Amino acid sequence: MFCGVPKVYDRMYTGIANKVSSSGALRKILFQYAYNYKLANLEKGLPQENAAPLLDKLAFDKDVPCMQDFLVSGASF
Repeated sequence: MFCGVPKVYDRMYTGIANKVSSSGALRKILFQYAYNYKLANLEKGLPQENAAPLLDKLAFDKDVPCMQDFLVSGASF
């Protein structure tokens, strides 16, 4: 489980997006394909570790620093 505020998640997203976009066209295409493939499998009900294990190693291992099953977000008003 990872707890954070929206600003933390925004910084993580921005960092990942910048890293992927600056790494070249082939890597960007691979990351987008892997993301869409894994998202589709997760929506089908597969657990995260079984959704795309090979693509996790190829596309997400270096770009996504924390692969968590559960993310909690909270903010004050």
